[in-house]
Amino acid sequence: VSERVVGAAGARRSRLWAWARAAFAGLALGCGGPAGSALTASPVVSTVSPERPALEHVQRRVGAPTEAAPRVVVLHGYGADPEGIVGVLDGWSGPGLLLAPRGPLVAGPGWSWFALGRDVGGFDRLAPDIVGATDRVAAWMRATGVSAERPCVVTGFSQGGMLSFALAVLHPELVSVAVPMGGMLPLELVPAGPPPSDAPRIIALHGAAPSAASAQDLG
Repeated sequence: VSERVVGAAGARRSRLWAWARAAFAGLALGCGGPAGSALTASPVVSTVSPERPALEHVQRRVGAPTEAAPRVVVLHGYGADPEGIVGVLDGWSGPGLLLAPRGPLVAGPGWSWFALGRDVGGFDRLAPDIVGATDRVAAWMRATGVSAERPCVVTGFSQGGMLSFALAVLHPELVSVAVPMGGMLPLELVPAGPPPSDAPRIIALHGAAPSAASAQDLG
C-alpha cells in the first residue's frame, strides 16, 4: 500500500472525526439535556428488527441513557458498515443510545442504501431510490420504537447524509434534529411550500464549516 493511499485514508478519518465532533456539538443545541458525562459505551450488539422491512442494526449505549435521553440514528455511507460509522462517533459523551442500521445492498467490502448516481444516469435520477431507502429506514425506526416522541437525532455520512436530509423532509414526525455529513438532497425532494413550524432542525456539515438551518431553508 502506497504512502499516498495511507495518507489519504488518514486524512479522510481525520475529516470524519472533525465532522463528528461538530455534529455532536450540534446535538447539544438541538436536543438539550445533560452534557459532559463520562463515555461508558457498551459493546456493539447486532439485532434484527422484528417487522418488515427487516434491517439489521447495531446499537451502543453511551453514558447512562434514560427514557428521555436522545436516540441517535447513525447512517453509514456507500461501501461502509454500521460498526465503522458508530466507531467514528466514539467521541460523543452522551448520554444517549446510538442505533446504526445496515444498508440492504452489498457494496464492495461493505453495504449501501441505493445505487451510485453514475450507475443510474446521474445524481438527479437518484430521487426514487432515495425515497425508497428513506421509507425503509423510517419503517425500521417505527418498528424499533425510535421516534421524535423522545429526542431523536438522525445523522449520517455520504449516502447516510442524503438519507438524513430525506428523513427530515419526508418523515419529520420521526426526527427532532438531522445532522447530515457530506450529504445532499435532489431538488425534486426539496419542499415546495413553507414547512410546519415544528419542522426538524437541520445542521448540515460540509467540509470544515458546518451550517445550521431549519427545514424551511431547503425551500
